[in-house]
Amino acid sequence: MKSDKDIHDATEDSGTLAEQIKEVEHRIMSRQQGVHARTDILVKDLHRQMTSPATLLLVGGVGFIVGELTKRPPKKERQAVARADADVTPLKKAVNFMSLLHSFYQALPLVWIMDVLFPEDASKAGASASGVKKSPNQPV
Repeated sequence: MKSDKDIHDATEDSGTLAEQIKEVEHRIMSRQQGVHARTDILVKDLHRQMTSPATLLLVGGVGFIVGELTKRPPKKERQAVARADADVTPLKKAVNFMSLLHSFYQALPLVWIMDVLFPEDASKAGASASGVKKSPNQPV
């Protein structure tokens, strides 16, 4: 590839300014034609690949799977769900949330709660509950 200096030297030797402009315009036109030709070839190849039977079969299968996964319920069911959601007031939502928190709190073991809130007390209780007695001279 020619460097800028080589191109500059070549344009100085070629003659008048008008000749230099014509030469540069000719190079630009030939590059544009090359780009257009390569673009046309690329579009034809892309069109051929997109319309091949294997690609169409694959796209049809993917579309069917996506359609089945995102299938909407019939209109009557959607209206029933919308009415049920409209009946829920903010007070009912808050009561439901408090009920959920209460159920969650009851499901947690008390020992885990004590271990999280008071870790030093839980380790003492664990040592005494295991029946291991440490002597005062025994290292920690």
